[in-house]
Amino acid sequence: KVRDCFKKKQAFIRFESLPGEQIQVDWGHFGSLAYGGTKRRLYCLALLECHSRLLYLEFTHSQRQETLHRCLLNAFRFFNGTPKEIVTDNMLTAVTERIGPLIRFNAAFLDFLRLFAIVPRACNPNSPQEKGKVEKGVIHYIRHNFWPLRSFRDLSDVQGQGKHWRDTVANVRIHATTGQRPIDRFQGQALRPLPDLLPDCRDTLSTRVYPDFSVRFDGNNYTVPPWAVGKQVIVKADHRTLAVYL
Repeated sequence: KVRDCFKKKQAFIRFESLPGEQIQVDWGHFGSLAYGGTKRRLYCLALLECHSRLLYLEFTHSQRQETLHRCLLNAFRFFNGTPKEIVTDNMLTAVTERIGPLIRFNAAFLDFLRLFAIVPRACNPNSPQEKGKVEKGVIHYIRHNFWPLRSFRDLSDVQGQGKHWRDTVANVRIHATTGQRPIDRFQGQALRPLPDLLPDCRDTLSTRVYPDFSVRFDGNNYTVPPWAVGKQVIVKADHRTLAVYL
């Protein structure tokens, strides 16, 4: 206990962003959901418009590249626009390699952001304060305000409850830092409008049709017409729908 008094303390200056300037992004792990005898990990991607503290959250069973892009696109639709920059940590779906200040961003992530002219920013390793608004302010808030004492049937149920909590609690409360409700402080006109053509962010797999005229995707079998046996097909899926292309 005495040694704690001599630990080096660091001080950080809080910064505020202009409207539409920056969105911070972070993943949180929320245990798992049971489907019969199978359990699937559950994640939550939280996005915060930094000026207003307006929150978007989406629960998923995956942190794949396409899942990240799909959640970001859904968030941009929710905000009805895009920011000038996006701040992430050094997750592999955003940062492929880093040597000190030199960053090689994930090529697929850059391709996705290029359509929206968004500049990516990656925090320094072990520096959570650089995106503290979302990491400490939101993931912690979701974990301790939304999550306790709830039960869920499936992914659709947890997302529905999360959306209701977002709209009736998180975005309409008086924020402790700003002293305003995020929904009132949000200035949507400061965001850049979405482009007319939006990217296809579905999970994609190239596979061959098995002799039982089925394709396997994400641990499940899906049947196709028998005449497709042995042919190479493209499978695309989001949270609700799977499509097979030949």
